[in-house]
Amino acid sequence: MQDFLSQGTKVGILINPEKHRVEIYRLGEEVVILGDGDILSVPDLLPGWEVAVSDLWPLEF
Repeated sequence: MQDFLSQGTKVGILINPEKHRVEIYRLGEEVVILGDGDILSVPDLLPGWEVAVSDLWPLEF
């Protein structure tokens, strides 16, 4: 992810469905880690857009 950021990517989002975790990367900043119960939003790229992290995973019956 750091390679992408060093080449000009503004934000990197790594979605890990096995751990139900989302990591948000920005150059020169600490990684933000989100889990179920959190809301994923990237206002600097997608103003007004957000999604519950738990909605990223398939339903379990």
